[in-house]
Order: sequence, then structure tokens, then C-alpha cells
Amino acid sequence: MHLSYLLHLFAGLCLLASSLALADIQTHSRGTQAEVRVEHVRQTVLDILSYTRWPVEPPTMRLCVLGPTEYADNLFHISQQANGRRVTVSRYNVGDPLVPDHCDVLYLGDIGEAERLILFARLRVMPCSALANRRALQ
Repeated sequence: MHLSYLLHLFAGLCLLASSLALADIQTHSRGTQAEVRVEHVRQTVLDILSYTRWPVEPPTMRLCVLGPTEYADNLFHISQQANGRRVTVSRYNVGDPLVPDHCDVLYLGDIGEAERLILFARLRVMPCSALANRRALQ
């Protein structure tokens, strides 16, 4: 009975040790919570771009980041879509007059409703897709 108890204890300790080791590996490979979110935003934007269709497909997709953003850092590392189409990423102020002519896709940071409505009014004649931070639409 003593040997059985020791074997169960040893098996439990091995299971605990392997669980802790795996948790440590996953924590280091995933990075911080903010890093994970930044990567999720990048991947989500790429996924949405891959499903977006245009009246005339642009040879280079021009993604513009407008306003302060929390998780958009990795967007600036995008250079192409999965289909090989080139992607350029730029940051503009919301009121910049170049936005309508230089952007196919907007990633909206934390901007006010009035700014957003004015921006969309300027873009209404242009084919443009808009993505937003969670807070940008509140």
C-alpha cells in the first residue's frame, strides 16, 4: 500500500510538473496579452482584406490608419496579402485632405462621432472599406 501511494504521488507530481512546464512554454511563445491582441488585429485585418471586393481591384491595397490606436502596431509590418497583392500602410490624421485619394481601406482608431461622420461624408463617392477599433464606434 505504501508503494501504491508513492506511485500515485509521483504520477501526480509528474502531471503537475508537465502542466506547469507547458503553461510556461505557452506564456513565452504567446507573449504578453497586448502582443497577442496586436497580432490578432493584424490577422483579422488581413482576413477581412482577403474577402473585400472592389469595383476595380487595386494592384496595391492602400491601408490607412487614422486616429490614435491601441493595437494597430503590427499593421505597419504588413507588406502583402496571402494572395500576393502588395499592401502599403500609412498613418494619417482624420482631417487630412489626402485620405480620400490615398486610402482604399481605413483602420479607424479612437475618433469622435463628429469626425467619423465628416470623414465618411468626404469618402461617400469613393470605394473604401472601413474597419474600426472597438471604441471607435461607441
